Order: sequence, then C-alpha cells, then structure tokens
Amino acid sequence: MTAQDEPRPALLAGVVGYVCTASGALKLDAAAPAALGWDDAPEALADLLERVFPPDREAFDAAIRAALAGGPPQPQVVRFRGSDGRLHHVRHVAQREGEVVHGALQNVDDVVSATSRGRFEVGVGFAVARGVDAILVEVNDAFVDAFRTSEANVVGRRLDSLFESSAAADAARALASAEASGHERFETTMVRADGEVFTALFDVIVPRNADQDVQRFVTVLDISDIRDREKTLRIYREIFDNLPFGVLMARLEDPSDPGQFRFIDGNTFVRTRWASHGGILGRTIAEAYPAMLDTQVPQMYLDALRTNEPQRLTGQPMGRRGEVFDLRVARVDADLVAVIYDEVSEREALLAELKRLNGELERSNAELADFAAVASHDIQAPLRSIVSFAQVVREELDGSLTDEVARHLGFIESSASRLRRLVTDLLEYAQVGKREAEFGEVDIEELLTQVRTDLSHEIAETGAVVEGRDLHVVVGDGPMLRQLLQNLIANAIKFHRDIPPRVEVRSEAGVDGWTMTVSDNGIGVPSDQLERVFGAFRRLHTVRRYPGSGIGLAVCKRIVEYHGGRIWMESTEGEGTRVRFSLARSAMDGHARARGA
Repeated sequence: MTAQDEPRPALLAGVVGYVCTASGALKLDAAAPAALGWDDAPEALADLLERVFPPDREAFDAAIRAALAGGPPQPQVVRFRGSDGRLHHVRHVAQREGEVVHGALQNVDDVVSATSRGRFEVGVGFAVARGVDAILVEVNDAFVDAFRTSEANVVGRRLDSLFESSAAADAARALASAEASGHERFETTMVRADGEVFTALFDVIVPRNADQDVQRFVTVLDISDIRDREKTLRIYREIFDNLPFGVLMARLEDPSDPGQFRFIDGNTFVRTRWASHGGILGRTIAEAYPAMLDTQVPQMYLDALRTNEPQRLTGQPMGRRGEVFDLRVARVDADLVAVIYDEVSEREALLAELKRLNGELERSNAELADFAAVASHDIQAPLRSIVSFAQVVREELDGSLTDEVARHLGFIESSASRLRRLVTDLLEYAQVGKREAEFGEVDIEELLTQVRTDLSHEIAETGAVVEGRDLHVVVGDGPMLRQLLQNLIANAIKFHRDIPPRVEVRSEAGVDGWTMTVSDNGIGVPSDQLERVFGAFRRLHTVRRYPGSGIGLAVCKRIVEYHGGRIWMESTEGEGTRVRFSLARSAMDGHARARGA
C-alpha cells in the first residue's frame, strides 16, 4: 500500500508526502519527487532520511517520533538535498492517524526566497548558526564569496573558527554579549580560506526559539577596502596638513561672480597662518579679502575652473603683514579648485641677502687678486735687487771671501729665490678663476704630451716614466687643466723613492662626466694627512728635503672646484699615491654650480 492508499487526516488533505508505520518505516508517496522538484524516481528515494540536510536531521526525526507518540502536529521547515545538489526548503508536518503517521512534504523554496531567503540574495554575507557551539547551517553566496570558499566548506563549521586568532577572544566576548542582549555589532578581523586576513563588520542577532535552542543570524560585511581607503585618506590628510605651504580648497557658489569662491578646507599652514585674522575657512573671497576683488586672483580661480588649465601668479602681495606669495590654482571638480599659497617673502629676502653676500665676496676676491698682483710686483722688485747685490758682492770679493761669508751669501740668495717662488705661486693661486674661462673640448692625450715637454728636465733627471691610458676628450678650460695635470705629475716625480718614478694618467667616462687618476709609485702620504695636503702652504716635509712652496695641490683643488668637480687622494705610505678628480660632463654647468649661480 502506498501513501495514496492510506486515509489522510483533514489537515494533510491534498498534500503529498509519506506514510510512516509504527515500526518507523517510511513509504514515499509516488508524487512526492515531482512536488518537491526532484528528478529522482520514487524507488531511488526509498531512504528519504538520507536526503535530509544533516543539521536538520535531528529535528525531522524528532517530529516523526512526536507524531508516533500521539503528540500534536509540529510544522517545521526542513532542508532536503535534491538531485541537482541544491538544498530545497520543505515544509514538513507529521500527524498520527490510527497506527500510522502521515507526513506532508511541501516545497516552500519560493516562499523562503520571498521572505527570509531574501536576506540570502543581497550582497551582504548572511548565515545561520545553531546550537550552543554555533554551527553554521546555512550561508548565502555573498558569505561564501567573502571567505573565498564553497558552501560545503563552510556549513558544519563553528562560527568562531572564521575569526583571526588575534581577534578570537574579542569575538567570543561579543558573541556572548549577543546571546545575553539579543544583538551585537562589532568590527573584527576574519580569515579567508586562502589564509588572507580581512576586516569585517560583524552583526549577529540571537532570537530565542520556543524550545530555547540558540539560533544566530549573522551578517558579515567585508570592509577591508573601506578601511584601506580610510587609511590612505588619513595618510594623504597627514601629508596635506604638513605641507610647508598653504593649500586651500575653494568652491564656486555663483558662476557669475568670481568673488563667491568659498574656502571650504585648508591645511595646517593655512589654519595657522590666518588664525590671527579670524580665519578664512567658511568665508568667500569677497568676505575674507574684499581688496582682492580688485586683483586678478579671483579671475585666476575662475579660469582654472573653466579651462582645466593650472593658473600661476608669482610675487603676489597678500596678508596683513605685507607677505608675498606665489599662487597656483588647479581644478579639482566642476566647481572646486585647489589653491596653493607658497610664501616667498622670507625666501626672497634670503635670496636677496645671498646675492648681496655673493657680490661682496666677488668684490673681495677681486680686490685680493688685485692686491696679490700688486704685492707680487712690489715684492719681487726688491727681491731681485737683493739677489743681484748678493751676486755683485760675490763677484767683487771673489777670492777674498771667507767660507763663512760665502755661506751667508748663499743663504741670502737661496732665501730670496724661495721667496720669489713663493710670491709667484701665491699670485698663481690668487689668479685661478680670475681670467674668464674658455670652456671647450680638451684632448687629455695632447695635454699629457705638452706636460711631458714642460717637465722634460725633471723626467730626464729622475729617469721617470710618464704614460697615459684610456685617455678621453673632456670638457674644460685647456690652460687650467694643463696646469692641473702638470702640478700633479710634477708632485708625483718629486716625491719619489730610491727607484725611478712611474706615473700613470688614466680617465674614466661616466654618466655625469669623467674621473681622472694620476698614480705614482712614490713615498705615499700618511692616511691622516690625505685631506690636509690640499690646503695652501700645507707641507709634510722640510724645504731642504723637498723644495717647493706647498701651494701646488691647493691650486689643483681650486682648478677642479672651478670646473664644478672635486679632488681627493688615496695613498699607501711607502708604496705610492693616487690623486683622483672629477670633471662634469657639462663643464659650464659645473662651473655655474661651483660659483653658486
């Protein structure tokens, strides 16, 4: 006998379902699969209980047991897994009639979809958790998407397993509070299936069923992007507030009147600068600066808005203390512009002072150079006389000079000669850069050939070898670079050991210019003296041992700096020295930077 053969209570009339015997065996009605939207044949559904969604199985069994015991009907909504794999919501009523229980199974998917299921179709993640352990029993697509997983991987899990470990304690407290109060909303961090942590707004409602079974209706809203945007906005605001110039946001309220730009926001510079004036935020140009209406500034705002082209104005007097500003106005929106007020009063004053000091320095340098030239001429004349008279005395008293007098005359002559050389070198040092430089291409190979000729006597006397390697054509002042190279090579020959000097000149091309190196195998320089040797009159040895004025490397330093480069020394005492200097690729630009232009 099928379910259709059993008499039906009036309550179940016209509703297909099943019949349960006193032994608990279920006989499925032939029309049940179609009524429930299943494609399976009745015989394939002989074991109906296997299709009940596991979390609902206990409630379904309890309703049948209650009916067998003669209890009143207990309508309930139970989920069944269909042949398509989807869960179908089914209204179930079990009622005893005689020795059997008639069970009505009515598909209510449409009803659920139109009511509570509607919450499952929105973009907010929605889930239902049941029992004291808050086991997830149903979730919507948005909930699954938020955790980047599938429904099967979520349903059956504890709700608290979805929280990040560091947030678990706070989440537990919030859930406990919800169970006590019925509702709780809090911001927390949760974990997706791939391990990514995200920020969520978690909302839980805990209604109480008649049987006191705890159910939780949960919504999860992923607000990671919102929080990221808020963080970005906070960073931008911090940058905005700490800019070293004023930034104002002005909105146009009347397109026909440029004076009706209202200042709606400003950074710290603006709020601090104009705080003593009563502030300008919230006021229009006409209200805050009526005098500005007679200037081109309001029209600049309007032009920036209409043309979408940034507008600029330099040296605009503003403020009540006579401050001077550079203004830049740029369109932000259809009626909004950003105005940058860069105060240049102090900068202009500093530039003017710097220009004045540079002028004084140039005049002072010119005066010193003129003084050096005059002093050199005036000093050298009596020095020549001293040397000449000493020679006359030697010649007139030739043969009658005692050894002591001859030695004294030698001291006079050598001292006068050293002084003449010192004056000449000092003049040379002072004149570096006084002559207008003629920058152009300079072939270092040709320059080295000229220097070898200039130093032919020293090279022959010491047996020195001076060679070049990988030499380039550089940009600079030819005579100055020749003097620079001659001074460095002369030093390398002079400070030699008891072996013939070997000097190598090499150049390296770089992105910004050249680096040149003059290497030798001489006596070297102590490491604590590598900077000191470039100072004027800085000597490391006595004049008797190594003659000279001690100004050659100082001249080299001035020449390199005149070209916008730098010079330095690398040395191993007792083994040799490498003097290196840089030359800018654009020597004129380097020269301008060196002079502070």
